[in-house]
Amino acid sequence: MLNLKLHSDGGALHVLVVEDEILLNCVVCEAFREEGFVVTGVNDANEAMHFLQDHPGEVNLLVTDVRMPGEMDGLELGHFVAQWWPHIPVLTMSGYAGDRDRHPVGPFLAKPFALESLLYSATRLVAKGQYWRAAGPTLR
Repeated sequence: MLNLKLHSDGGALHVLVVEDEILLNCVVCEAFREEGFVVTGVNDANEAMHFLQDHPGEVNLLVTDVRMPGEMDGLELGHFVAQWWPHIPVLTMSGYAGDRDRHPVGPFLAKPFALESLLYSATRLVAKGQYWRAAGPTLR
């Protein structure tokens, strides 16, 4: 059986978590680490962009909150990442109902959620590979 937490070269997959609530950032990062992922947690879209630019090819999944401080929110970040790094799947999470005219680039996970749901959604999204956008708002 394919271990979706590993690269084809045997290395662990790298998740970039973008969440401005420090406690939630820590909890989400730790949940991924406990499942064998390499994880980097940042507090806003600007930090995420710098990390992606400074570590090309290292990130295999972006998990981002919608509402955060800074010039760019998580929805904008997701669309930007999908445009410039199309191989990186994007999982968007939020407790904010949002604007009906703005949609995440990939699947959306509503807060509050069980960590098991987050990990399941993330693993399913990574399994889609280059077809991650076809996962749409729900993962099947």
